Amino acid sequence: MQLQRKLAVSAAHRKQKLAFPHDAACPRLRVSGPFTLGSNTEFLRQTVDDQPTAAARCGPGTSERDTHGLWNFVKNAGKSLIGSAKASEAPPEDALRKELQDLGLNSDGLEISVDGDKVTVSGDAVDQETREKVILAVGNVEGVAAVEDNASSKDGATPAGFHTVKKGESLWKIAETHLGNGSKYMDIFEANRPMLSDPDKIYPGQMLRIPGSKA
Repeated sequence: MQLQRKLAVSAAHRKQKLAFPHDAACPRLRVSGPFTLGSNTEFLRQTVDDQPTAAARCGPGTSERDTHGLWNFVKNAGKSLIGSAKASEAPPEDALRKELQDLGLNSDGLEISVDGDKVTVSGDAVDQETREKVILAVGNVEGVAAVEDNASSKDGATPAGFHTVKKGESLWKIAETHLGNGSKYMDIFEANRPMLSDPDKIYPGQMLRIPGSKA
């Protein structure tokens, strides 16, 4: 009987550790988001159709300037910058910089580098919003599997939340989930401009900013 109690306590302890990812061990778990960029130290995995596609941090909060993050994207789901063939590697730096320029995003102070299918963003962004949009703009690109965030922002603004679109979702549904009201879908659309040009044109695997969400 005593052994059964010990086993039950042990099982409950393991379940509790999984239920609270801010535990020091911070196991990699699949979660639905949203999550916060630049606010914590370790990582959780997020999935789309049961495939790991995005990373979220867990653990105690730390300074934006001394916290680095790796963000996982759906490699073959993003915008094609180098032709119709599926890209095995991320586009070159100049193609990514042109994409930022075409979108009208201010990348002054930021360095963009590519290693295989990983893009690294470093330097000082003009503000937190631009930092987040640059990461999404280069991450939601075909051939990019991850973006390493080594950047900081000058304004110290509170980071937005993030959500990876799942099959069958619309901005209305995402707004219902994270903002509590589907009619707030235009808030999400505006938070993701200029990357989004139409609130009806989102796709599974696309990572979006969620305004006013810090979860």
